[in-house]
Amino acid sequence: MYWFGEPLATALRVWNLLATDSFQRGRGPVFPFVRRNLLSFFLPVKGYAAPSALVSADVLPYRPNRGLHVTLTRHAEPFGAETEAQYRWEDRTLIPALLDLDGVAGVWTFSFIHHQENPLIPAADSADTPGSLRLQLIYLDDEPLATTTQIEKRRGELGGDPGIGETLLSTPLRTIIPWRDW
Repeated sequence: MYWFGEPLATALRVWNLLATDSFQRGRGPVFPFVRRNLLSFFLPVKGYAAPSALVSADVLPYRPNRGLHVTLTRHAEPFGAETEAQYRWEDRTLIPALLDLDGVAGVWTFSFIHHQENPLIPAADSADTPGSLRLQLIYLDDEPLATTTQIEKRRGELGGDPGIGETLLSTPLRTIIPWRDW
């Protein structure tokens, strides 16, 4: 996850130039057998910090954590009434309930803009339109698998979600600690 500053057009141009320069210097090979399905850009929608995190939502991505729980959902009608109802449920019901869980430091949600466009990297074979993908990152302060169990339990207690959208990925990730996990 990279956070780009303003002006965005300049930041993206520099980002693509870095990829090209790295390749030309023998760093960052482009292997034909590697598919990069989600080299994409997302806009931040909203961040939420649990009181236990002792930081604001803006600081959360830079704060140490034990891992993340990542969920990627595709919505066939990204601006439809059912999708909006799903987002409202997440904002007003699900996420506040998750912030009360031990081990959850906060949540950030993101909305898809477009796939990365770089001449070195084959374009994603996708008909994804702006807003059709929703990315949710739950920042974890406790062991990721145990906290994910609590997250799923809480979802169940809330009656699940309205089931709008196709879940493409829902998984915990453990933070890599340099020189300890290598």
